[in-house]
Amino acid sequence: MYIYNGTGAMCGSYAFAQALAGLDKCLHWLEMSSGASFGIASLGGKFGFSRILTVFRDFSSGIDSSASLFGINIERKDFGSPYEAARVLFALGEGECAVCGPVNMSLLSYLPLSYQYRAADHFITFRREKLLHVSDSEGVSAFCISSCEELASMLSVKDVPEAEGRITLRKLSRNAGHVYSFGNVLAQIMRAAAENMCGAENCGQGSGAFEAISKITADTKPVKWSVPLSINLGHYQYRKYLAGMLIHAVNEQKIARVPEKLHALLHEAVHNAGMLRFAVRRKNYKAIGELLMILSAIEKETASYIEKVKT
Repeated sequence: MYIYNGTGAMCGSYAFAQALAGLDKCLHWLEMSSGASFGIASLGGKFGFSRILTVFRDFSSGIDSSASLFGINIERKDFGSPYEAARVLFALGEGECAVCGPVNMSLLSYLPLSYQYRAADHFITFRREKLLHVSDSEGVSAFCISSCEELASMLSVKDVPEAEGRITLRKLSRNAGHVYSFGNVLAQIMRAAAENMCGAENCGQGSGAFEAISKITADTKPVKWSVPLSINLGHYQYRKYLAGMLIHAVNEQKIARVPEKLHALLHEAVHNAGMLRFAVRRKNYKAIGELLMILSAIEKETASYIEKVKT
């Protein structure tokens, strides 16, 4: 999750693409359809500050309802223990695969120095090809799992609030009769964007998340929050890039009327988040507080414009 901004911000979609051939062509739209790209929150110092800046609703909360837009059928099962989930994965038939997540990335022992991914949520894909293999968007294409015990030791939802205390498996298959409609996908994403961004504002997150972070940076030693904030700002920038892709496509397809100001706000968010990352790296604490307030104002204004876009 911490290696590339793309995989870190979209590990759920990458896991789906590893499970079903052809999804790489619509990877960004699949990610955005879940709603995870829109709306932010801060959980403050919980989970080692790893959620100091995070999404308002994660990939897992929205993908089950939006996957049908892409002709994907999902058979979801939730488990109370790692060993139960591991047994089901080992029972996969030849050629079958399943996506697992979100799980705590720091226990995925096949990753080099896995403990560095402290409390990071992650999605991975399992496939049975004689043996059981795991594929991971962090650069692991086919790691062989030898036993249920080995696998169970890797699967944990500790410090992963997005998992809601359960280990979730999703078996994916194609809907053979599905007719893909890009217009319907864009309309769904715009609805999810408005719902999540406005929902975040209405419950004190969104722009309020940056205000909360500002208080943390003023009252807490930087050694606790500087690295997680920098990492999460990179993911924030990537999600704003995705939002820019969406707005461009909506305009091009004439799905809705998008105010020109929205383009400028997305650009300002990416620019100021980059400036903030630089200030964190340079320990310019005065600039950090100022930039957080600028980002707060941008987030609030962006939500108000998104709400006005009708599809």
